[in-house]
Amino acid sequence: MALRDRPTISADSDHRPAGRPGSARDVFRSNQRAIVVMMAAVMLQVIGAIVLKTIADHWSELAIWLLAIAVIAVIFINIMRLCVWGYAHQRFSLSSTFPLSSLFYPAMLAVAVAYGDTVGVRQIAGALLITFGSLWLSTKIVS
Repeated sequence: MALRDRPTISADSDHRPAGRPGSARDVFRSNQRAIVVMMAAVMLQVIGAIVLKTIADHWSELAIWLLAIAVIAVIFINIMRLCVWGYAHQRFSLSSTFPLSSLFYPAMLAVAVAYGDTVGVRQIAGALLITFGSLWLSTKIVS
């Protein structure tokens, strides 16, 4: 096969020709990008949940126009999260992105602690299991 006939792949590409698996380094870099994108989606989800919690805690004290602005902000945050999710699931494999979406639960545990809720050993152990299990599932190496 002549050099000019070989398929070329750009440095940013996650797609490889059939029959040519990526190196462990390429897979690791792709997984790193997937983790960053999915963390952005999880953080948007956490921000939306925090805004909703704040609205629920203070709804009787807020003016109606402020409630409307907060609800519109939550809708906008969720639209942004949907766009990030769409990008992630289009660009990366579902097997590496979907497990990372479960990082929402440990993040919400941290929010609960920040809001002064009681958190027990079982909740902390569960959050650690979810976190490490999600990272383990999303960082598989293809041989």
